[in-house]
Amino acid sequence: MNLSQLGNGRAIDVLAMAALLCLGLYIAAPAFSPGMPLGWDSAGHFLKFRFFMQELLPRLQPDGWFPYWHLGFDLFGFYPPGFYYFAAAIHFLSFGALGLEGSFK
Repeated sequence: MNLSQLGNGRAIDVLAMAALLCLGLYIAAPAFSPGMPLGWDSAGHFLKFRFFMQELLPRLQPDGWFPYWHLGFDLFGFYPPGFYYFAAAIHFLSFGALGLEGSFK
């Protein structure tokens, strides 16, 4: 089937959807690249995620003292824990294949 058989309105819809798909893939491409995700605060969030995964979760603590910022603070006292719990679930569901950076992305 070629675009001339679809009619003008339908052909425009197909082209618009194809353009949106290409734009979405272009925007999402950095999420699949190696390394840290880009962002002004992503390194700090990754540090908290790594601390949560390496220090708190092995002791089955859902929250704890985070000593690496501002002389320390309660890790989830100011930041909601949902993202970190979700990223930990992705890490465990992949059986560690994604690694910490992959599950963080």
